[in-house]
Amino acid sequence: MPVRSIFTPGHILPGPKPWILVDRVLDTVSVAQISTCKLISASDYFLQGHFQHYSVYPGVLLIEGIRQSLYLWLSRRTPDPHAIELRDMQVRFLTPAVPGDVIRYDITVQGSSEKGSFGRISATGTVDAKVVLTFQAACNLGEIKAENLSG
Repeated sequence: MPVRSIFTPGHILPGPKPWILVDRVLDTVSVAQISTCKLISASDYFLQGHFQHYSVYPGVLLIEGIRQSLYLWLSRRTPDPHAIELRDMQVRFLTPAVPGDVIRYDITVQGSSEKGSFGRISATGTVDAKVVLTFQAACNLGEIKAENLSG
C-alpha cells in the first residue's frame, strides 16, 4: 500500500549513529520507489579531517545512504531485509556534497523475474534539484517479483 509520509528511520535501520546515514523518509507513494534525505552537517563525524580546508562528504557514504534507503524500502516488503547485496554497481559522482547540503535520494526498484534472483535498482542523489550522483546496481530482492512492483 502506497504511503505518503515523512518519518525518521533511526529505529528501523540496523546499526548505531554515526552509521545511520538517512535522516528522513520523504515519500513511498509508488510501490517501486522510495525517497529519503540526509542533512550533511559540518559536525558529522566523517567530515573531521576529510579534506581539512574544504570538507567533502565521502562518496562511499553517499552509496551507503542509497543502500540504507533500499533497506527501508525492503523493510516494508520482507521480514528480513538485512542481507542486501549489491552487484555490478555503476556510480557517477557529478558534484561534491558539502556541509550544509541536504541530499535527497530517489530510488527506483525493478523486481526480479525468478525466485531468489537479482533485480535492478537505479538511484539519484540531488541537492537543491541538482544531480550530485547517479547509481545503478543489481540487488538481491529475494521473492519480490517484477509484477508486484507495478502500480
